[in-house]
Amino acid sequence: MLRNARQLLASTVSGQASEEAYKVIEKINMGILNIETINPVKSLRELTGLKELVKNSRVVALGEGAHFIREYWEFRQHLFQFLHEECGFNFFTMEFGFVEGFKLNEWINDAGDKSRLADYSESAFKWGAAETMKWLREYNADNQRRISFAGIDISEAGGTILPALLQIHDYLKKVDSLEALIPDLIEIAESFSDLSSIKAINKWKNISPQNQYKLYAEMNKIKLRFLTLKHLYVQASSEVEYEIAFRFLETAITTIYVLQASADMFSGTGLPFDMSAREKFMADSIMWHLRHSAPDTRIVVFAHNNHIQKTPVQYGDYVTAYPMGFYLNEYLGTDYATIGLTTTDTRIPDMDLDNSSSVGFKIVSKKVGLPVVGSIENLLVEHGNKNKLSFIDLKSSRQSQELEKIYYFRSQSAYITTSSIQKTFDGLVSIPQISLDKSIRF
Repeated sequence: MLRNARQLLASTVSGQASEEAYKVIEKINMGILNIETINPVKSLRELTGLKELVKNSRVVALGEGAHFIREYWEFRQHLFQFLHEECGFNFFTMEFGFVEGFKLNEWINDAGDKSRLADYSESAFKWGAAETMKWLREYNADNQRRISFAGIDISEAGGTILPALLQIHDYLKKVDSLEALIPDLIEIAESFSDLSSIKAINKWKNISPQNQYKLYAEMNKIKLRFLTLKHLYVQASSEVEYEIAFRFLETAITTIYVLQASADMFSGTGLPFDMSAREKFMADSIMWHLRHSAPDTRIVVFAHNNHIQKTPVQYGDYVTAYPMGFYLNEYLGTDYATIGLTTTDTRIPDMDLDNSSSVGFKIVSKKVGLPVVGSIENLLVEHGNKNKLSFIDLKSSRQSQELEKIYYFRSQSAYITTSSIQKTFDGLVSIPQISLDKSIRF
């Protein structure tokens, strides 16, 4: 069982780890596939291949094959600390609201009572990120090399525009009489806002088209004012305040678009690739934080595999979106590295839509059996790694004929189709057994 990253590294440094923790990582004879089994109670410092994989990357994305999995969170936390201490990564981002991230960063950096995370972020407290947020706060309190935190996503994955709208209202009060438009927009926003994006989508469909169009049109009117009157806005505030407020405005507008796109998708009338809007927003958020941070900033991002992958998200013949990783790969090239997390387990906690649930879905344990032929997980099983915590360095395996025959990888309890697993990820970690995160509070 994986333990807290801090405990793992502390035990190694202090010499109190078991004898097993000092065994050399077992090399599995898979030729240039370069698969290693990782002992979960040892430091990852011996994974020299990982250092080589990330090299000088400015952004490293750590994925997960399914949400709400305890082992994925714990392993990534361990891996993040390795990247921070061994490779100089100093900025932690995740699939979390861009707007809300500013307030949560205050708590991580010692604002407020350490036991009152929910006061700063109800979603972080309820949706499985609480332990990692607490770890970040404790780490920053104990170390001079502090870690910055930021969100990169639209609010509540599309559940609300209120956090952005309220901040925009406060800013416009300082710079433009246009702030008089905002109260009516807040009233509309309150009618569909929810901590669950699925619930918000259902509420959005019940809003009159007139109010939907009004919200979208008025927000874009405000955006044009921001763009054309930037010099006046900056004079009345500051360059930094302007840049943040403008990004908040883009957050709200993107969220409205994604809400409508999601509603259309569920009704079968959606446009191809429409969900790419959210993905590009997340990629642009990471670039925004890079531009507004110190030159030596190196970012680690936690997000689902389907967000971090570099190739389109495709189920069978149906392509849903160009993911965040596709855009980051365009922006950064070799400065962007991806490490996906998957499993060879035969049961996977998954989300099923359920209108009776407070969040619009229920988590169920689904029996998925052994991985399908042609999947990367099946390749692990064929090479005796079904019950081993394994790392595959795909960058150093470019000529593998076996990898050329991989067309699928797991996503939740389904499979994503890919023409090249090596173009999709730079590395993959397989955790043999996974379980539901019991810290989830819904």
